[in-house]
Amino acid sequence: MAGQMNMLDRNDGTSWMSRDNEVMAHLRVAVDEVDFVTVEAGRGSQFAYLSLVPGEERYFLLHIGGEAVFPSADAGAVVKVSYERGSSVHEFLSVVMERRSGGVLAVAFPQFIERRERRASRRLQVRPDAGIRIQTDRGAEFTVYDVSTSGVGLVCSPEEAVAVAKDGIRGVLTLSEDLRINVWLDVRHSRTLSRPGRMFVGARFLGLSVREFATLRRFIDGRFAAR
Repeated sequence: MAGQMNMLDRNDGTSWMSRDNEVMAHLRVAVDEVDFVTVEAGRGSQFAYLSLVPGEERYFLLHIGGEAVFPSADAGAVVKVSYERGSSVHEFLSVVMERRSGGVLAVAFPQFIERRERRASRRLQVRPDAGIRIQTDRGAEFTVYDVSTSGVGLVCSPEEAVAVAKDGIRGVLTLSEDLRINVWLDVRHSRTLSRPGRMFVGARFLGLSVREFATLRRFIDGRFAAR
């Protein structure tokens, strides 16, 4: 129905907005309030920013940073866009309508936007010997202190804390020997622990897919149910 928002709510902190004028209005506000978004195309991820064309109601623009970024993202390619606004994580899939010069993609307004409440997630504390860890693409390995659907708490050295605060964390989250998730994390805070030479680092997930979110949620719910 034009001009009305159709919000489907699962009563677990996750909901979807269906396409209508309010979905486009939401993106118009997001352009002003969100500094950057995470874009995934194929197997790659990239920070980008949004802009709108005045009077245009078919597409918005994604500025991905250069001609060499996402070379296969031509007309018809599917991209996933995710970003945080307030206490919520928003995510949607859409289709590239046109690739323009200067690393700009004209992307169709999405049919649905998923919204997840970060504060709705339960945080599972894990034992050091539980085997839950993150192995980064730079060869480092971190012990996971706690995990939720919004992020993780890690224990590392002060030097590692400085490095991940600057560069973020990209790697593989191992939940069990047969359950692993590729992750990209942004460090939000850190503090010194009583144990000398160790620090606690809190990091949030960036661009977690719907399937990865569901996998992580089932794992956490299963651990809570087994207690």
